[in-house]
Amino acid sequence: MSRLDRIALAKLKHHIAERQGELLAAKSRLHATSTEEGDDGSDYVMEGLRRVVRWNEQNLSAMRRTKVLQLFQLLQLIPAPPMHYFRTITKLPLPSSGHYDTTDHVPPEVVSAALGRMIHLLLLLPKYLSPLVYPHPMIFNGSFSTIGEQSGEGAACHTLYPDGSMGFARGVAMLWQNVAYLCISQGMSLDELHEADSLGNLARLAESPTLGSCAPHKASMERYDASMVLHFGMKHGLLGCIK
Repeated sequence: MSRLDRIALAKLKHHIAERQGELLAAKSRLHATSTEEGDDGSDYVMEGLRRVVRWNEQNLSAMRRTKVLQLFQLLQLIPAPPMHYFRTITKLPLPSSGHYDTTDHVPPEVVSAALGRMIHLLLLLPKYLSPLVYPHPMIFNGSFSTIGEQSGEGAACHTLYPDGSMGFARGVAMLWQNVAYLCISQGMSLDELHEADSLGNLARLAESPTLGSCAPHKASMERYDASMVLHFGMKHGLLGCIK
């Protein structure tokens, strides 16, 4: 990412923070009015404040959506090129089947670089979709990016290089779970997600009208939380076992 791109992203983050401050201020005024005033015409004032709050929430949601879409465009995730069997990020292809360690068409070095770039994208999103804390911590380090389990007994860190190991399969499953958590946290249903295509799920998020709302899909979040007890080394992703 160039210096100009970083400056642009910093400005966007500043604008979002300003809108969040305005929303909090409006909510504070609404709360103060509801507790201090009685029935002497305060209903009109309170309705006006509610409209301000709704307007700020809608405006902030639209702004978040715009910034995220700009970031997706910056990393060339969208618009998606017309390819039937592959997805791309920064022009690096990944098989849409999600079987990154069995394809004969994409070199392992390219797969690891693309997965690293996906981690990079995920790590940038909490700046605009706060609060957003992924279930699995990630570290961006180019082709050597890693993803791990939460600290505690059995904690592990996995590189995303397709070597056919169980560690790689677990890392890919964790990455899918992080993407799924992101999508659900923005109001998408679990049923809308592909069982293995993480890049495709990000592309679906870009098309979702709820992107930027930061309002989770409650039923899907409950199913997602239940799925966290499942084993991670599943060859075809996790969604099939959640349904």
